[in-house]
Amino acid sequence: MRMIWISMALLSACLLWFREAAAQDGRHVALVIGNSAYTGTSPLRNPQNDAVEMERLFYELGFSAVHRAFDADRSQMQEALKNFSALAAGADVAVIFYSGHGMELGDENYLIPINAGLRDEIQGRLESVPLQEARLAASRASRLSMVIVDACRNNIFPSSSRGSKGLAPVESSRPGEVILYATEPGKLAQDGDGPLSPFTQALTQSLRAQPDQDVRILASSVRLPGSGQTPFAQSGRMSPELVSLLASHLRRSPPPVSDACALADAPPGFRCVMREGRASFETLAAPSAQPAPAQQDMVAPPLALLPRPAATPVMVPPPHASTSIDMPSVDLAPTPGSPAAGYLEGALRGSAVDMRHLGASYDRGDYGAPPSSEEAVKWLQRGAELGDATSMLWLGHMYRSGRGVAQNILIAIELWRKAALAGNAASMYELGGVYRSGAGVARSYAQAMGWYREAAKSGHARSMAEIAYMYNNGLGVSEDKAQALEWYLLSAKAGNGGSMHQLAIIYELGLGTRRDPSQAAEWRRKAQENQGKRENLGSP
Repeated sequence: MRMIWISMALLSACLLWFREAAAQDGRHVALVIGNSAYTGTSPLRNPQNDAVEMERLFYELGFSAVHRAFDADRSQMQEALKNFSALAAGADVAVIFYSGHGMELGDENYLIPINAGLRDEIQGRLESVPLQEARLAASRASRLSMVIVDACRNNIFPSSSRGSKGLAPVESSRPGEVILYATEPGKLAQDGDGPLSPFTQALTQSLRAQPDQDVRILASSVRLPGSGQTPFAQSGRMSPELVSLLASHLRRSPPPVSDACALADAPPGFRCVMREGRASFETLAAPSAQPAPAQQDMVAPPLALLPRPAATPVMVPPPHASTSIDMPSVDLAPTPGSPAAGYLEGALRGSAVDMRHLGASYDRGDYGAPPSSEEAVKWLQRGAELGDATSMLWLGHMYRSGRGVAQNILIAIELWRKAALAGNAASMYELGGVYRSGAGVARSYAQAMGWYREAAKSGHARSMAEIAYMYNNGLGVSEDKAQALEWYLLSAKAGNGGSMHQLAIIYELGLGTRRDPSQAAEWRRKAQENQGKRENLGSP
């Protein structure tokens, strides 16, 4: 219990549906913050898990970008909010989700960084982040700004006459603003004994069951029976129409499954097929003098060792009909002498690696390339056609989020599957996430575990962390704390900061092993030192 503290099937079966609606959609963006490894007070078990699950949910709802901050100190939280404020400018919907400790002082609510000492009320104010700052960061969205707080809210300095038990209600006067709390004023929110807090578990279940529900009634639709918690929401003046977290291009009803393939505009080199009531795209065999290798079913990835074929040209769905390599337009030309200009030279000579680097530079707007998602897709597409697995990986991300191309999770999955068969560990990791969340495919923890294990064989640190999480919470496997600990150790040694934080919590609380404060302190120190360093993401 966080005592005394604040604690798709709608994805379409055809491309036509996405293309018609994409132009009507505004950007949906989110920031998730999960603070678990507290040093000045008791660590929490679930906030990082809560933040990861909400990140997955936001992508399922069609959000184009989700920023994250885990185990953040005060300066890191403020930096994350500043960066998100820039991202929210011009967005249609901006949502901040916070899970961790929090408190109420003097009629103001605070989010608590992991390094806050909280010795007295003045120090508490100086070391924490006012909820008001999160509200301001989200307020630049044009239609809906929302802050979701999964934390207890209570005055931790009872001797102070200015504090009071529970939440001081916020007078939300901003049009289009919603603040959703895990529990009502004066009540405590639970951290929970499961893999997620009770509130986050109920919230994600509610939104997956009815993703287009109006946010103004969300608090009443999130049920936590037996917990003593009743979610509490406040909102400013809103438009009379539906205000939903579901991106508008996913809000229209998809065609009936019986008609889905008849309406689908299959990309060149693909055909639409129905499997288990779902429409999916299957590659057509390219003419060859050699027998074509058997195609893997997209919904049944291998659980044994994956084949490691040599890189060969692979058909992927092109967003543009052009087959020639064109120079970028004048306004999109890289800065002369910049790394991006060098990538362009290599790309024009036919280098798939330079095409990938050029596409990535356009997507990020760095290394001398102006930001252009459309130009990024063009070059990543060409790199993918030449068999570059990392181009397929990146292009899959573009299709998943709808950056520079109509959003389509089915094409993203196919790209990641091809890259995974070529040995790309990061694509195996993405496929694991797809099967774990059920985004675009039937959820299968067994399939997810299979892909994570394949990626782990290449040293992919995040996949090791996912395996640890699944063992820790009995997802598709028997719950096994000892196995979870071993995988967290492997992931941490491969450079994953989240696993280092998790190990600090495990040893601090004695979860599945004996309590060891010295080990907890050591892993907390390593996690702090690891910030900003690159982890092992496996083979490219």
